Amino acid sequence: MVIVSPWAKPVFTDSATAVQPYSMLAFIDHNFGLPALSSAVGNAYDYGDSFDFTGLPPTTDVPNMVHSHISRATKAEVHSLRHLWVNDIT
Repeated sequence: MVIVSPWAKPVFTDSATAVQPYSMLAFIDHNFGLPALSSAVGNAYDYGDSFDFTGLPPTTDVPNMVHSHISRATKAEVHSLRHLWVNDIT
């Protein structure tokens, strides 16, 4: 996984074992003070060593948000696959 963030530690390789999708969910839970969705999420590595939240991020220009149309076929495909990750975290 490649982390792109103004808070990512520069020139750093995190060798901790992350388990997807649990580690991403653990990152969200821990950083926003949310309860774990499951014990697997609660016990997953949260990329904590990859970030430095002690300071402000470097000043950057904010990109313009772009609206992209998503076709009905794409929406239907995503909806048909949601069981693959929804059932995995419960």
